Amino acid sequence: RTSLHDELTGLANLRRFRQELARAAGPPPGAPALLAMLDLDDFKGINDTFGHPVGDALLVQVAGRLASALPPPLLVARFGGDEFGLLAVGPGSDEPTFAEAVGALVLGAFDEPFVLDGLPLRVSASVGIVTAPGAESLERLQTDADIAMYAAKNAGGATFRRYTRELRDQVLWERSLA
Repeated sequence: RTSLHDELTGLANLRRFRQELARAAGPPPGAPALLAMLDLDDFKGINDTFGHPVGDALLVQVAGRLASALPPPLLVARFGGDEFGLLAVGPGSDEPTFAEAVGALVLGAFDEPFVLDGLPLRVSASVGIVTAPGAESLERLQTDADIAMYAAKNAGGATFRRYTRELRDQVLWERSLA
């Protein structure tokens, strides 16, 4: 494994993810892209209850399910902790139907319980998806995907949300009330 792969899961890491997104973004015009961020729901509770070795084993299983549910050319990466990213670049990757399909595939990877130390454990994820007709800056796309992910968390988790301007305004408004 190289410095472009996550040591625990073997997936691409944040560094590789950023390289692939930068390749998609430039030189103009950028390629159509889909970027998704996902976070396990209540991962801290799993670590606190079962311990970090079980949490790590769960992350390895989650990585395996995501990698098999989302085959190439979709890049699946682990950013760290329980945060994962997905990247698709190329024609059609910015289509709403593609975003819906990716969201459904990700959630489908969590349909069956994970088996840890012989015990079944139900785990879910919150997913934020952003699409762009031409890949933009990494920061902008990650921020937009993050906003959509927090909207999914605010909706109770175990779901995905696609980024829209209205969704951004709603999340920022909710945060201002907190």
